[in-house]
Amino acid sequence: MNAPSRTEKISRSLWTILFIVALFIPVAAQITGWCPPTPDSGEKRIPKLFPSRPSTLAALRAWPTDFDEWFKDHFGLRPWLIHLHSRLLFNALRTSPQSKVLIGKDGWLYYNGAVAHDGDPVSDARGINPLTPAELETWRWMFQDFADWFAARRVAFFVAIVPGRETTYPEHLPSWMTRVGPETTSERAARYFKERASFSFIDLLPPLMEAKRDALAYRFTDTHWTQFGAYRAYHALLEQMGRSLSNLTPRPESDFTFEPRIEHDGDLAGMIGLKTDIPDHQILALPHQPPRAHLQADNDLETSDIVSTLDAPDKLRLLVIRDSFTSSLIPLISEHFRYVLYTWSTLALDMKSIQRAEPDAVLFIIGDRHLRRHLKYPTPIQEWAAQRRFERATNHIAGGATADDVARAIILPNHARAKPQGDGLHITTEIPNLSIELPEISNVSSQLPLIRVQLIVSGPCRLKISWASTSTVSAGETLTTEVSAPLKKGHNDIALPLVDPGLIGRPRLTIVGKNREVAFQSLEIRSIPR
Repeated sequence: MNAPSRTEKISRSLWTILFIVALFIPVAAQITGWCPPTPDSGEKRIPKLFPSRPSTLAALRAWPTDFDEWFKDHFGLRPWLIHLHSRLLFNALRTSPQSKVLIGKDGWLYYNGAVAHDGDPVSDARGINPLTPAELETWRWMFQDFADWFAARRVAFFVAIVPGRETTYPEHLPSWMTRVGPETTSERAARYFKERASFSFIDLLPPLMEAKRDALAYRFTDTHWTQFGAYRAYHALLEQMGRSLSNLTPRPESDFTFEPRIEHDGDLAGMIGLKTDIPDHQILALPHQPPRAHLQADNDLETSDIVSTLDAPDKLRLLVIRDSFTSSLIPLISEHFRYVLYTWSTLALDMKSIQRAEPDAVLFIIGDRHLRRHLKYPTPIQEWAAQRRFERATNHIAGGATADDVARAIILPNHARAKPQGDGLHITTEIPNLSIELPEISNVSSQLPLIRVQLIVSGPCRLKISWASTSTVSAGETLTTEVSAPLKKGHNDIALPLVDPGLIGRPRLTIVGKNREVAFQSLEIRSIPR
């Protein structure tokens, strides 16, 4: 074998030196704390803290793992290396450094979320796994409950769905991401509400599709609309709200100058650590007149409640249930109301916000990607609406107000015994979580069943009604669906709707808790037309 030449020896030595230096530099950087100026990596989490001195044997065993987790978050040059890695993947390989961000065409980025965390807007836009009849009916009756509850208090209620940019700008998605179903989630929900609901629904997809033809309505590297798109949404909102509310007219486009601008603050670009590297396109809406409304946030968080006040006694008070899309609407809407409370609540309606705002009108704004997630239902509104509908229902299905009526309507498990007494049908059970079968309910696709139960329990627990359902994506499959309500010690009067039009078989009523004896004073099932 020939001996290596002098040039080869020098080359090997240089590579060895470079390798040693490459290993040494991060160590030196960690010791000194030095790192080149680096943009935010987009990691929305708190780095691990250095583990404390272990004081127990279990803590000692866990200490190496805790140290390893800390070191992963703090090794030398970590921010700079992550940024370098992101630039390499994005610019050289055209690959996203983050699984939640998709690289589209023409400089567009898209959010690739999951239903369980923050929605799945790409699947929504492609029509994959469309909203089931049970999901649509749940949203419809919930919004109807809100509308009826507010109407009884002389408060107007409006619902608006914000379509995602995946729905409004699908042409910039990756080429392989084509439409699968006939409707997007936004289109399906809007059509369903328009056909069946009686609450005031505002569909923002048509005005935003029209805005798209005139100028850029959504941003390239951000999940949100441009200020021009927000203006068009504001105009549609106030135009339709003005049909029910007096003295409410949106400002014309001539009151604004719309100015295109290149920015570097897109949230999707930030998620892949390249906010300062990738330009974003914005269209500012600059009003010709200075704002009159005064805005005050409760704190510095993005999710903070914001109060707007305006010295205009003739104008109304408004409560806006908002998400991040509403941020661009706040300066526009605030000019039309003497008081507005903007409360962040993508998945809940807080009774405290209603009491704080004392509104004349309520605007519920929700992004279409949140329609696949469950909304926290305010118990007072749910109970009020269910009781009201039950009292008006005339179609009797089963049960009644006596112990005999209850006994005829239910099927007990083998471990339970029933005995009529003066205060109702007493059911005792050998094991906790008493579960009884209710009568089979027919015509659920056209009739909305309502169950009212009056009962006495010895301690706090929960009443749950569950059933098998055909409301699934795949034909022939079934799932178990349920509704529930809390029970307090003593007497309870509960009414619950079974909104699922795919209900099959016998529903099951379960007392979830340690109560071994329950007194049913009444149990009745009625229905109203859907």
